[in-house]
Amino acid sequence: MFDSASPTFWAARDRHGAALFSLHAANPLIFALGVLLVILGAWRRWLSGYEAGLAAALFGIPYLTRAFEMGMVGFGRFTAVVFPLYLVLAVFHTRLPRSLSCALQLLSGLYLALYAAMFAAGYLLI
Repeated sequence: MFDSASPTFWAARDRHGAALFSLHAANPLIFALGVLLVILGAWRRWLSGYEAGLAAALFGIPYLTRAFEMGMVGFGRFTAVVFPLYLVLAVFHTRLPRSLSCALQLLSGLYLALYAAMFAAGYLLI
């Protein structure tokens, strides 16, 4: 995704060329952040063994079967279905200072609005 010689280079798919606003560039980062948060949740015992196992399976299925072929395209949406990740995010947000938690939620809302506007403008988002 980040090698310009690769056929799955993120900028080859985005017309605007800005990595900060590219969902193609964000897909592998979202996936990696989700994996790290689940590992943190399992290590801190915020997740039970069953929840951590479910998360590992839900992350592992797309990664082991389609990651290379797809060039990590769409892995943000594969991350969205990993339910135990939301349990870790809930605990994480309750332990943050309120101002920082609100700032992260505001940033998430801004990106949601940005991606919705880009989709409405005809940009291909996966």
